[in-house]
Amino acid sequence: MKRPTNQESGNIKKYIAEPGVKKKKLKKTALPDGEVRHWSYYEIFPIPYQSLDENGYLIDVNSVWIEKLGYQHDEVLGRWFGDFLIPEHAGYFEHLFFLFKAAGEIQETELEVLRKDGSIVVAIFNGRVEYDNGAKFKQAHCIFQDITAYKQAEKALRESERKYRNLFDNSIEGITVSRGSQTIDANQALLDIFGYATLEEFVNVPILDHLALESREAMEERLKGWSSNKFVPSRYECKVIRKNGTIRELEISAKEIVIDNLKYRQSTFRDITEHKQAEKALRESERKYRNLFDNSIEGIGTSKGNQVVDANQALLDIFGYATLEEFVNVPILDHLALESREAMEERLKEWDSNKSVLSRYECKVIRKNGTIRELEILGNELVIGNSKYWQSTFRDITDRKRAEMELRRSSRQLRSLAAHLQSVREEERSNIAREIHDELGQVLTVLKMDLSWLSKRVSLEENILSEKVESMLKLINTTIHTVKRISAELRPGLLDDLGLVAAIEWQIEEFQKRGEITFEVNLESDEIIVDKDRATTIFRIFQETLTNIARHANATMVGVSLKEEVGNLVLKVTDNGKGITEKQIYNPQSFGLIGIKERVYQWGGEVSISGIQYQGTTVLVSIPINRVPSIERLGLPAGG
Repeated sequence: MKRPTNQESGNIKKYIAEPGVKKKKLKKTALPDGEVRHWSYYEIFPIPYQSLDENGYLIDVNSVWIEKLGYQHDEVLGRWFGDFLIPEHAGYFEHLFFLFKAAGEIQETELEVLRKDGSIVVAIFNGRVEYDNGAKFKQAHCIFQDITAYKQAEKALRESERKYRNLFDNSIEGITVSRGSQTIDANQALLDIFGYATLEEFVNVPILDHLALESREAMEERLKGWSSNKFVPSRYECKVIRKNGTIRELEISAKEIVIDNLKYRQSTFRDITEHKQAEKALRESERKYRNLFDNSIEGIGTSKGNQVVDANQALLDIFGYATLEEFVNVPILDHLALESREAMEERLKEWDSNKSVLSRYECKVIRKNGTIRELEILGNELVIGNSKYWQSTFRDITDRKRAEMELRRSSRQLRSLAAHLQSVREEERSNIAREIHDELGQVLTVLKMDLSWLSKRVSLEENILSEKVESMLKLINTTIHTVKRISAELRPGLLDDLGLVAAIEWQIEEFQKRGEITFEVNLESDEIIVDKDRATTIFRIFQETLTNIARHANATMVGVSLKEEVGNLVLKVTDNGKGITEKQIYNPQSFGLIGIKERVYQWGGEVSISGIQYQGTTVLVSIPINRVPSIERLGLPAGG
């Protein structure tokens, strides 16, 4: 930078408004009055000293100046002092020095001086001009005071104030500064909590008037405590009134601050209304849960791993324990009967490894007195905090299981009895059919033969006797036909002599004689070989199906299929009638359908009966060909 001279000083006014020249109310350190002392006086001066010629060049500096700025004497003497200032100040140093010479002194002028290492020293300069005997400028003497630390502290204070205001104004929690019962300052978050638009509007209301009645007395006590320097809890809760009259619950944290020897109170407000409502709802939920847990008629237990951690009274009663402590001291597996432990161990492993666990299952448990009970258990995973538990509902099904077992046994017995009665009935029908056919048929045949013989010997002149014999022959023929029909209906001889297929074909022919129904028949006559009992079952089911069609279906076409499929004898009968309804299928008074089902079930078979309105009904029966019937399985007699 070019060093200016007095002649190049320029317009003085333009420098007056330049930054960098500041007045500070610091302790003055002035040069001695009167004549300038010997150099050694300035050398021992405790603050930096320098002397300048009429153009602002350094004549001399003391050791403190050298030490403060980090130069050597030979590096500074004879140099223009503006070279040691920051660029912003060096540009108008000539103006400052011109004012200095004109006024004869300079007081508390702030300049920023560059140290040799490039760092800056903020200094306050004071100086006087020394004149010779002719009152001519001789030299200027200056001293300066290092205020760098002060300036840094001042800057830090401003930054701290900025940060404080930023935190205060932008906090998501409400903040106030108050003195006594009057609010002095509040941030926007607090105004939002109380529902006010401006700070002025809010602070015009005394603190106590912001509080709900139930919180005012406690606040008055706190204010008295603060004013008398008594201990007051710094954190508390209270209810406040918003501008619109609604009530909010706040959590407040307050502390004392001192500004210019005056005590204030700074408070932080957090709206906990929703939190309080959630806590209340949680307590209510917990109360309901405990009420349900404790008073449930079903046992409820909570476990972690192999250990029960909680159980209600109903569960203690199921296991026969008097207290919870006594029950939970026994590991879960030790409560189980041996046949149920392995399955429970697998469930525990799957649960620990976060695999899917069957939520509903049954097991046998050991009560405290050693008796065995069967339980139905419904479990679900329960997460509390970061811990995983298993909560289960226990239902004692021992009596139900016994009843079910007894019911199944009774049902098996009834079904077997029904099958036995059916077998006895078939046997009786066969016997009756045989007796009618053999005994009555033979007698009628002999009578017919005798009447035929008699009719040949009655003369034509005996008209009355001849007509009587002829009438008796017709009656005997009708009776013989009726005997054959009754015998066939009781037990078709074709079923025993020619088999199931022939019997079904005969039954179709007989059915067609009674009405105008067309049959579509698919019978595997050459491939179906079944025993007498199965043939009887299928034939009777077919008869019952045709009877239902004749009574209820109003059908014009019937399809009949009989075949063997994968070891099963399958009969399928369809019609195009009005269709059976679900109500009719499950009607307990539909004894025909019940009979069909029972005949099938005794062989361990399956039956399906379905209908579509105005489209017809389908009966599908499947009986295993080689399975032993229920009568034979139970060892019951087949007849008599």
